[in-house]
Amino acid sequence: MQGFLRSTWGRGVGHSRGSFQRKGFDMSNRFVRISAAAALATGLFAAAAQASDGRYRDYVIGDRASGMGGAAIAVAQSVDAVYYNPAGLSDTKRDSLSLSANLYGFEKLRQRNAMAPGEDASSSSFVAIPTAVGGVARFSDEWVGGFGVFTPENDKASLIASKANGKHLYTLNGSDQTLKFGPAIGWRPGGDSPWSFGAAVFGVYRSMELDVGLYRTEDGQMNQAYNLKDFSLMAMLGAQYDFGGGWRAGATVQSPNLHLYGTGKRYLTMAVPDAQFQLGAYSDDVDTENRQALQLGLGIGRSVPGQYAFGLDVLYHPSTSYDLMDWSFAQGGHDSAHVRMKDVVDFSLGGEYYVAEGWPVRAGVFTSFSAVDVPDAEDSDEFLDTDVDLYGITFSVGRETQNMGINLGLEYAFGNGHTSGYDRYAEDGQIVGGETPCKKQLILVSLSTSYYF
Repeated sequence: MQGFLRSTWGRGVGHSRGSFQRKGFDMSNRFVRISAAAALATGLFAAAAQASDGRYRDYVIGDRASGMGGAAIAVAQSVDAVYYNPAGLSDTKRDSLSLSANLYGFEKLRQRNAMAPGEDASSSSFVAIPTAVGGVARFSDEWVGGFGVFTPENDKASLIASKANGKHLYTLNGSDQTLKFGPAIGWRPGGDSPWSFGAAVFGVYRSMELDVGLYRTEDGQMNQAYNLKDFSLMAMLGAQYDFGGGWRAGATVQSPNLHLYGTGKRYLTMAVPDAQFQLGAYSDDVDTENRQALQLGLGIGRSVPGQYAFGLDVLYHPSTSYDLMDWSFAQGGHDSAHVRMKDVVDFSLGGEYYVAEGWPVRAGVFTSFSAVDVPDAEDSDEFLDTDVDLYGITFSVGRETQNMGINLGLEYAFGNGHTSGYDRYAEDGQIVGGETPCKKQLILVSLSTSYYF
């Protein structure tokens, strides 16, 4: 959510270099200063909630997969297979229902010079994420169907900050949630072929909300808010091959989003008392597009039921670009928030071992590299401007009986990088932007329950 917030000021209000003036608004130097101040105020807030906008996963989800670092393309079964590789559904031996898989945890982020030179900021937030709910049904020896509802992204940020002995006040409330849901099918020719194939279709719903306020004694005050909703479709094709002895390889192709519908609202208010300047602007016709890049996945692993399993996955996302938001204010002026993401390769490695009958222990590691380059120019039209690379560690303990499975897991992710901040003042007193250090940590606890029939 880094660009998700900074862009609300930078693109919707105008950069310190005067983009609002170019769009037909008359503004004083004080207006420029408060615009720049507003842009800098959102640096930390944005990074605090950034997720899939700049990276393709902040955490791994699922039942068994969440303990194995997301390494599931070659070994996924049951509801996990709906999300990671629908070809794995064909290995499901019994009907099942996953009633819940929830994540609870804390996210912490610290950024230098986030709001102004010398005004560092940090944020901690509690997250509760319903990550996977679904079921699997066997239709025959060859065909197995499944359905899942997944939450691969659910970020929230809330902050009230006072700086410069109360002369600078900042507030923020924001959320960014993505929901994926849909059916999947797995097929093993003849019921005993070494090959299995699968397909899934997902509806993708994204909801973004933001309300930011800024008050600076020397400049004035500004408030801005928006509410966006977007719906699209995507598909996944998967295959697995059984080499024998428990060894398997898997491959998946996940399509980019097919955009179906998007809408939003946005408003801006600003007041500069000394310059006797006021502005109120509103748009109820914001066009949105939530595009996720093509994903290619390869996995290899070995699974010996009731004893052990391990897997290694490689995920590749090619570069993509699109306009996340496009809007016009009724008072005049038009702008957009552009997203540009570079190529990314991520890895997952994990395994499980049964310490006793019905007691699996799982552990894994994963990467979540940033697809963002921090813009060099203050007046860049890029929506995203945080390049924190995350590294994750997962662990879980399970209990399996004839009719039920329970897993309790722990995940820790951490990373360092850069974001757009403001580290010095120019001779005319305006704040000058540049790259500033940024750190992020995420601790999650998961609990999942499945029933077998």
